[in-house]
Amino acid sequence: MSKIQKIVVLLCLGTLAPRATTVTFCYGENAVVNNKYFDFTVGTNSSEIAKISIKEDFPNNDVMQTVTLVIPGEIEINGRKHQTKIKNCNLGDGSNSFEGLRHKNLRIRVKFVSKNGKYVILPKYCEGMFYNSGSITEVDFSGVDNTLPIVTTSCMLAYCDELKDINFKNFNASGVKEVYRMFDGCKNLEKLNLSNFNTRNITNMFGMFANCENLSILDLSGFDTRNVDSMICMFCECKKLTKLNLRNWDTRSVSATQEMFRDCRSLVTVDLHHFNIDLLCNVNDMFTNCCSLQYINNKELVKRQLKAPNTFSDVPHLSSNTINCTSLYKAIGTAPH
Repeated sequence: MSKIQKIVVLLCLGTLAPRATTVTFCYGENAVVNNKYFDFTVGTNSSEIAKISIKEDFPNNDVMQTVTLVIPGEIEINGRKHQTKIKNCNLGDGSNSFEGLRHKNLRIRVKFVSKNGKYVILPKYCEGMFYNSGSITEVDFSGVDNTLPIVTTSCMLAYCDELKDINFKNFNASGVKEVYRMFDGCKNLEKLNLSNFNTRNITNMFGMFANCENLSILDLSGFDTRNVDSMICMFCECKKLTKLNLRNWDTRSVSATQEMFRDCRSLVTVDLHHFNIDLLCNVNDMFTNCCSLQYINNKELVKRQLKAPNTFSDVPHLSSNTINCTSLYKAIGTAPH
């Protein structure tokens, strides 16, 4: 493993608007005095970004500042040009490249951009890459190298409290197998376009969108779920979710949906007519606290739910003429409409 070292990094600064600044990562031998935002830790080849952190002496006052952090696909080191790389991530040790970027007075837009035909190389393992970065508001992946597949994005953006916009253009997810809690805790995320996100090889979607409290519409009709085994807590605590498109999902391999929709309090209908339950063995609390839910168009799934503890807890509005399962009302103590 290459030795990680602290080096002097030149920050190219350019004013966009009052209290809004662009910071571009580049290599230099001399420090810039007005670098007041970030410290960079890099590998021995200096083109691999190992860690970005907010400076310890960043002002702790009430003045909010916005910074666009630009990561170019190519940087120059001692007269030679190199393609920029992000080091492999390892959730749990606090050392991931963009992990923990959190300050009450700072909001950060992260942009990966191509330069001279070169794109930023993301790590094979992106687990926890932006974990707990409460200052990040936007991430733009349009400038990353899409020729190298990624294996895991678990917890990649988890607990990015202020995150509101993500551009996955050029993000190669064809090799991804784990998206465990990928967006967990992104409570200010209101929209999410995953139409180009390749899910063909994913096996674990546990908690993928958990605690996305402000997400109201989610179209996942393009997801290829044929290999997914776990959907536990996948949408739990999505309290404002009103429209959820799961059409075309292939659930032949799914064995666990425990708490999948728990506390989706605004969800009125969910189209699960195509939901294959042959391998399902854990459905406990699947619809618990879905207090607005009226429509589940999968009779066999409903029957399976009735045998599980607490499955329809606090679901008072289910309609018998849509699910054609009148025994459900005896189980939940509600008369058919």
